[in-house]
Amino acid sequence: TIYFYSLLCLLGVIVQVIKPTWRITGFALVVSVLLGYFTLDNPSDYIDKELNLMNRKALLTNLNRTVSAYTHLELISLKIEGLKNIREVLGRENQTMLLQSISEYLKSSFGYKNLYRISDDIFVAQLEIDHEQRLRQLKKKKKRFKESFKCGNNDIKVDILINLINYPE
Repeated sequence: TIYFYSLLCLLGVIVQVIKPTWRITGFALVVSVLLGYFTLDNPSDYIDKELNLMNRKALLTNLNRTVSAYTHLELISLKIEGLKNIREVLGRENQTMLLQSISEYLKSSFGYKNLYRISDDIFVAQLEIDHEQRLRQLKKKKKRFKESFKCGNNDIKVDILINLINYPE
């Protein structure tokens, strides 16, 4: 973008010198600034609108950065089983309330900056703890998901699948 901006402004100045009656320098400047604007990332592209968590795009960006630095990385994925059935029985609003309850619990456990929602029923968290703490934390999560979550006037128990991912292993 910077190279293109510089080249376009330089071409505009050269054309302006050759043809002084043409007003091309301002046009070149406006086009280069507009192209620079289009290349900027919009922070809202990285946020899941429904639960106000970071989304799949944010996770992929973070993983690309981490993998290119050749650092060790541990992720945990939590898949909520039967979410489609919950939506069919209780409706979309109650499903959203249930997901908000779950996401609040996960945010308090992992922190906002480490939690991602990559699909309707899958959450991924980046772990920043040692092996012993991680095992205790996973047991605690499993125990918590055996209890019910508040969903409007209903208490709903959900089953989850937990996967632990170690990179580069």
